[in-house]
Amino acid sequence: MSMDVAKKPKPPVIRINQQEADATRGAFMQTPHFWVDDFYGTEQHIINKKTGERIKEGMRVPASFWKYTYHLWRHVTVPRWNGTRWMFHTKIAMDQFPVRGEAAVQWSAAYAVSGVMTVMQGRWTAKHDQPTEFMYNPNAPHAAWRCFFRALDSAINQMACDGNKAKGNTKAWQVLVAVLVDKERAAAGLDLCNQDEIHELLKVTNHNGEPVAKVENGKVMPIFYERRSRSEYEEEYATWGAQ
Repeated sequence: MSMDVAKKPKPPVIRINQQEADATRGAFMQTPHFWVDDFYGTEQHIINKKTGERIKEGMRVPASFWKYTYHLWRHVTVPRWNGTRWMFHTKIAMDQFPVRGEAAVQWSAAYAVSGVMTVMQGRWTAKHDQPTEFMYNPNAPHAAWRCFFRALDSAINQMACDGNKAKGNTKAWQVLVAVLVDKERAAAGLDLCNQDEIHELLKVTNHNGEPVAKVENGKVMPIFYERRSRSEYEEEYATWGAQ
């Protein structure tokens, strides 16, 4: 090893990544590189499943998802001592996310079946004391996150092909993501994480008493409906713990 290499100084510290009051403590939020490297692509082909034709080149996972995720990640990755062990846990109301309410509900529902986050759905109360709770397992492997992101990408583009919307169809959207997450996890050799949830969702109905999923040719399929009124959205928004 040459003297020049041996004496190479450490790179300078990025000032804004440190706390101003105590530069020895980090005030930054670490982000996995592979999130950016592998999942920030701007376009992908969307194929009409019936004709096989490419109908457009569309965005992959929308920017609102990443904005939501970074807000969630900033809070859930702060270790909190519960008296016996460190936990990565936070409570966030839907209207505290820096995205539109419908998007906050959509992404919260997706994370609830993501396999990387435990989500305890909140509910609106007069005291505003039941926001949605998120808990992260710091040992979640890279593969689990990749499965979630790929499943989310597929779910978004499947709805784009079919002309469906998640808005007002949160439980049906959750069925779609749950099924695709487990499909990706099976391909990656990971344990399935949504089988019980999918079984329960098959029993669920929407605000109009209609089923949100069905079994067709041995496969669980979501059932989407046109939203009939704004009250459906408002009720759904409240059930996820808007303040």
